[in-house]
Amino acid sequence: MFLLKLAARPWKTALMSQIFSAVAVGLMLMMICFFFWLERALRPLAHTLKNEQVITAYLDPKLNKEQETKAMDQIRVALGAHAENVDVELVRTDKFIDLVKSHYPSLGNELENLGAEVQQVIPKYVSVSGVFPSAVTEGIKAVTGVESVESSKDRHKQALNAVHAISLVAKLFVFGLSLALLTGVIHLGRTNAFLHRDSISVLKLWGASSFAMMLPNVLSGLWVGALGGLIGMAGWLFGAPWFVAHVQSLSPLLRRLPAPELGFAAALVLLSGIGLGIVAGLANDRTD
Repeated sequence: MFLLKLAARPWKTALMSQIFSAVAVGLMLMMICFFFWLERALRPLAHTLKNEQVITAYLDPKLNKEQETKAMDQIRVALGAHAENVDVELVRTDKFIDLVKSHYPSLGNELENLGAEVQQVIPKYVSVSGVFPSAVTEGIKAVTGVESVESSKDRHKQALNAVHAISLVAKLFVFGLSLALLTGVIHLGRTNAFLHRDSISVLKLWGASSFAMMLPNVLSGLWVGALGGLIGMAGWLFGAPWFVAHVQSLSPLLRRLPAPELGFAAALVLLSGIGLGIVAGLANDRTD
């Protein structure tokens, strides 16, 4: 009981300092959680932007339907097992004209009027869209019956650079906030240790153990950390959906960001606050 009264001394003599410290711990934990989620969520988006492409493989016009089918099968084999969300479609002349007529009827009619010459104007091609490595393009070029290949690999280059920049900024925020938070709790622990110094000296004269002399400061820091963890947990649970919704509304690309794990992250924030409180309690000057 006496040790608990000693642990409560900083809350009696410097109540606002302890409360403000707990609020600061909670807010910084919440911000770290936000930026950590953002950095992690941008990784699959960057992977998709880097590897998502549309490949157009132009076929030899002399191929018959059986040879076209064989070329399609070889193209699917060339995609490999690492391809994601792949769509392979063979576009013949008649289908291409139907696509044109759906948007530009007059142009479609002019193409139909060309008769047999339309085969020279509109080549047969295979459209391949999805997420796959860049080496796939070379594999498709080697397929028998494919005359040439075009790829849209670099169409998201500017967006990819922007995602990498945001990811780097998020990492810097996580590192900077973590460093500032750790420095703050260590300073808080040393401040509380100063308030306990006289009482710890008396305990030492009474022959108290090292654990007993350390416990008041650890409990003081633990209470600050636990309160800060609760504040951060509440802020995350109520603020994360709002934050994620506003981030996703910034760009159609950002709508692909996955939703955060609210429960697990909230528990992690609380445990982090408790851990930081213990660190604050251990960061004290021992009385000689």
